Amino acid sequence: MHWTAAPSALALGQALKLSFQRYLIADAPPLPAIPRSLGVLEPALLDDRHFVVALHDEEGVWIAVEFGSTGPLVSIRCSNDDEDGNGALVEQIPGSHRNWMVAGFDYGDLRRIALDECASISIEAAHTDEIQVDLVDPATFRRLTGREPPPPAKQEDGYGGWLLP
Repeated sequence: MHWTAAPSALALGQALKLSFQRYLIADAPPLPAIPRSLGVLEPALLDDRHFVVALHDEEGVWIAVEFGSTGPLVSIRCSNDDEDGNGALVEQIPGSHRNWMVAGFDYGDLRRIALDECASISIEAAHTDEIQVDLVDPATFRRLTGREPPPPAKQEDGYGGWLLP
């Protein structure tokens, strides 16, 4: 099984989907509340284990983690530009647990993780190689992928699909 990038998520077959949701940092509610999503960010594949996501300076990101029927154990680590080593463990999610409550929200199969100040996110799921997702500015995204980054988020971009608060 290997990771693939789709317009709305990174996927590990049918076992796991990771959706990168953006929000405006200035409008974010205080922790532990999860900010309202202003849209999904499309990950771009650089090589078989390296992806990038474009973020504007005023935006933050959180990850929605959706397990299939037999989801694997998932480890998510956050690294900053000034760190050495493996980065800080943000969350370790046992795929056998299908219902999670995070920051006062219970979304059944969905687990939401707010990530602030991460330059790079490492994700490892059982029996797969670790992947890296870099959070980059729009100019770097354009240079690395040859694609146009999304425009800056606005509050009007929020939508209320079933996956989102």
